[in-house]
Amino acid sequence: MKKQRNSSVNQIETQINTTLDALNSRKLLYTFNYIYKKERENNKWILSWSNHESGKFNTGEYFLKLEQYKKIIRNNSYLCILYDGSLIRVSYTFQNNILLGHNLLWWPAPYAYPNVTIDDFSPSELMEEFLNDLTWHEVLNMRSPVRIDFDPKVASEIHPATHIHMQHKDCRMYVEKPLCFNRFINFILKNNYPNLRFDFDDYDYIYFELPSNLETFDVSNSGIII
Repeated sequence: MKKQRNSSVNQIETQINTTLDALNSRKLLYTFNYIYKKERENNKWILSWSNHESGKFNTGEYFLKLEQYKKIIRNNSYLCILYDGSLIRVSYTFQNNILLGHNLLWWPAPYAYPNVTIDDFSPSELMEEFLNDLTWHEVLNMRSPVRIDFDPKVASEIHPATHIHMQHKDCRMYVEKPLCFNRFINFILKNNYPNLRFDFDDYDYIYFELPSNLETFDVSNSGIII
């Protein structure tokens, strides 16, 4: 019975790890860690990166700041690093098979060195090179991080339950519903790597059971279809 109650937890765990393997087999990843699953009391489950380290660099105030990318790299606080040095990390929280929240982050590499790849230097080494480069402005790659949150506890007409942050820490553009890992990866790849082919079908997605008391609002934010 407990296994059935936690079917969404097991589904998203399998989905994430299977997609990581597929991305890696296509040589789209520099490195990755399988998702870390932890059970809390009252049948609550958290899926996240394995060495989650709390700290102020994780807060909204650090969104868009180079310090956040630097700390994530240095602390290995990620799920995977893409072939261009960009970071992916995700977390999901469930209780009794109900999705309580998620945080899905793509942090693009802030540099673009011509003719240099992470086959030559690790992302950490390239980051240190960038920080010490007197001509940093010539290789600065200005791409906004993208974070998609599901946070129904604070839902309102200006803070949609599911929303996307980009360009500004207080930007919360309305998204219709929470995203599984595959839908998130598909959104990131199609919009930021248009020359890359990695296709998903509808059956590759998971649709979550949500809290029954989730309030709906006529949101005033602009919306994005994902």
